[in-house]
Amino acid sequence: MQNPFSLTLLNALGEGVYSINTKGECTYINERALSLLGYSEDEVLGKDQHELFHHHKIDGTQYTHQECPVSKTLHDGVRREMVDRFIHKNGDYIDVRVHVTPIIDEQTKQITGAVVAFSDIREYVKTENQLRAEHDLFNQGPVAIFIWEVSNEWPICFASSNVINIFGYAAEDMLKPDFHYTHHIHPDDFVKTMVDVRLNMAQSKPKWEQAYRFYKADGSLIWLHHYTSAEFSNSGKITRLLGYVIDVTNQKNMEAELIRAATIDTLTGALNRGELMKRLESEFVRVKRSAKPLSVLMIDIDHFKTINDTYGHAVGDEALKQFSQIVQNLKRESDSFGRIGGEEFILMLPETSIEGAQIVAEKLCRVVSQNRLVTKTETIQYTVSIGVAVCDKQLPKTVDELLHDADMGLYQAKEMGRNRVVTYYHPQPAI
Repeated sequence: MQNPFSLTLLNALGEGVYSINTKGECTYINERALSLLGYSEDEVLGKDQHELFHHHKIDGTQYTHQECPVSKTLHDGVRREMVDRFIHKNGDYIDVRVHVTPIIDEQTKQITGAVVAFSDIREYVKTENQLRAEHDLFNQGPVAIFIWEVSNEWPICFASSNVINIFGYAAEDMLKPDFHYTHHIHPDDFVKTMVDVRLNMAQSKPKWEQAYRFYKADGSLIWLHHYTSAEFSNSGKITRLLGYVIDVTNQKNMEAELIRAATIDTLTGALNRGELMKRLESEFVRVKRSAKPLSVLMIDIDHFKTINDTYGHAVGDEALKQFSQIVQNLKRESDSFGRIGGEEFILMLPETSIEGAQIVAEKLCRVVSQNRLVTKTETIQYTVSIGVAVCDKQLPKTVDELLHDADMGLYQAKEMGRNRVVTYYHPQPAI
């Protein structure tokens, strides 16, 4: 976290971020976190985060060290997300949404600490609490209220007047027989949403919650959090559904940005090393199960240090970004592309033979050499060297062996003059 660019990025985030070692002691904290908690950096660094500000649950009771979700992640390496409570220096409660990510040494696979990202959700919690008081809901602008009749068409028989603030439709329009609420749910969320409704109704649950995307009147997408209460007849059959709906688009966007920050290389937009290695490990499980090949391309921008030394690091950064975009445009949706350090990248090609991988590599090598990086003062050409390796039935490997072979191919490509592809493949002789 000593990289100036990383520090600038972390300090620019709207969320608080801090890191801890295996003892729970803070090793880094960004400006937003300090602002939310009311501490100075000197008051936090080296201190036990649990003892200092993270010792209460959302219900106000105290955690023990063993119960603390951050401490649990330090022990089991599991990522966690929860709504929790931090304590301000002045003693005030701060309701927060927390994401805890373990820091795992890539070589030893040991947990060396954790990164905690949190956002202030006191306003959201306040609104959520207001939902529980039905007589106040009708006066809450951010909360739309519906009543649906249970039938195949799910007609709306009541809509609060403020639905236009969230959906862009007037209440009277949503009550018309030709308006079908479910038709506006995003196709990717529709089946799960409706299956959940049917399942909860089949189990006669009185209440449940859902989240899904919805198309507004202007065609834009929003995220909705939907609280449903079922109304039962005397015979115990569900006849109507009362829904309290909140627009949580901003919250979802913040969560997505936190996930992106944890998985994406911020300069190039490629996957970061940790995320790429995680996907590579997952892909190996598939390879062992299906016996279909997995190829990787180890890619290095040739003479990158010369670019930096000659034109400056800003131009070098532009070259990295341009190269990343070239790969993103060429790769398939099923492929994974990541930056593993400096000017070195990996392109993972599932279900691709060594011959297919070589074709991809040669095309990439050719396209990069034909491109030009145009700056305000210079037009720069650069090339790449690529090592290709495969794991298949003829040559089963571990992840480390596959990467080693790709690296050997890359080394040979550089030794042979760069701007070329070398395939490193030695099938086992038939027995």
